Amino acid sequence: MPYSSAAIGIFIPICFFLSTATFINLEIMPKLEVVYMAEKMWFDWVAFVLVIVGAVNWGLVGLFKLDLVALLLGSIPILQTIVYILVGLAGLYLIYYLTKE
Repeated sequence: MPYSSAAIGIFIPICFFLSTATFINLEIMPKLEVVYMAEKMWFDWVAFVLVIVGAVNWGLVGLFKLDLVALLLGSIPILQTIVYILVGLAGLYLIYYLTKE
């Protein structure tokens, strides 16, 4: 069975904590001034999506030893490599995006 009870036993409380922490923080935290980011271009959104895909993939690898990119694109190794490179480049771009003025 690919899902260990220890991984599931850790994952469920974390999800519960994250879902209740937002509710609790809204009541306790004072109102914060909203700071709007600059208007995002299409490649900003593509980079965000690629980084989220990479983060979810690494989470699945860490928790369940399931590489989703390899599972979906395993029959096309060059496409799998391209996806990994694009995720890495998107991560580097987001470092730049978040540190620019």
